[in-house]
Amino acid sequence: MVALLVGGLVLAVLLVVGYALSRRGFFSRFSSSERFSIETAKAPQLENFPTVAGTTLLHCGDMIDDVALERISLGDDLIQFRIPLPEIKILRPLVSKATQSPNNKVVVYTAKFNDAVVVLKTLTTDGTSISPEAEAFVQTIRLHSTLNHPKLVAFLGVVWSTNAKKNIVGYGLLMEHLSRGDLARLLALDAAKSPTDRILQWRPHRPHHRSKASVLLDIASAIVYLHSFSPAILHRNIESSTILLADNWDAKLSGISANATKPSLLITAPEVLKGDAWTEKADVYSFGILMCELDLGHHPYMSTSSSTSALSTRQLATLVMADLLQPTFSPDCPPEIQDIATKCLAFDSKLRPTAVQMDFWLRKYRRTEEPAV
Repeated sequence: MVALLVGGLVLAVLLVVGYALSRRGFFSRFSSSERFSIETAKAPQLENFPTVAGTTLLHCGDMIDDVALERISLGDDLIQFRIPLPEIKILRPLVSKATQSPNNKVVVYTAKFNDAVVVLKTLTTDGTSISPEAEAFVQTIRLHSTLNHPKLVAFLGVVWSTNAKKNIVGYGLLMEHLSRGDLARLLALDAAKSPTDRILQWRPHRPHHRSKASVLLDIASAIVYLHSFSPAILHRNIESSTILLADNWDAKLSGISANATKPSLLITAPEVLKGDAWTEKADVYSFGILMCELDLGHHPYMSTSSSTSALSTRQLATLVMADLLQPTFSPDCPPEIQDIATKCLAFDSKLRPTAVQMDFWLRKYRRTEEPAV
């Protein structure tokens, strides 16, 4: 019971400190190149977690104000998912391209809940009113609470509290932790190895090999699920950094947000670059870019050996928008995979397949062409 209480107190302090640091622009000091991918090593033990210097621990009773809670309540639909603060133990901050919020106000930690390592995304804000950032964060929590698919990173629960004395409100989203990190990190590690030693392969034939087609199928299945809603849930940011890998190498899609995110120009469909709205077919285009990246081991337009390596992101996007640039494939890429990717990357969005179609084609490829591992 004491350990649970201490865990809740540490979380309360970190919510307050996270708010203070975000107000001072602390996290804006880090460039994108300094943000690291999720580590595959075990998280440090609680006794090794550094204390927050100069911060007074507050009693949990001081953190809760009934009037304030009424104001910031996330609604009756989320009460069933609420987790008491003392049941969560903070382990360490976690920053990656997939978890770092564009507005730098969301702070992400690894934590322990029910003896399992989890991910806790927090946002702390002024308690006098609900800020646009907080409203968007709450809507994202609400969206995650409605989703349930084996190839989506799982929603585990929600935390919220107030510090009435300092007039601060804290929200927390508890998500599944996937120990092998993101796909972008694995591709970078594989790039440093000889082709036969790489983990991801189109035709796995060694015990340590894992199937590239399986990764694509996992993500295609998640997209089919999101697009099955009416209206469809659009991801808008399907790329290797938002794909996380479990112990058994299953791939799961993360990064789902209720508010429109600003994706990388290099995964954005040409019609969206021209100003059209993002649709399901734009998600399919991003999936086509992902197929090329998985094949090549890097983004198709970002290779140092390609003719486009000296161009800026905006210049590359201009070429894509004018239909003057198309990704290439490696010699090892199966023709069936090239065909599916080419259809997903069609310049005319009307010619692109639906998520269901691309999922069907990938399943057909797995059944008929890829040998059993």
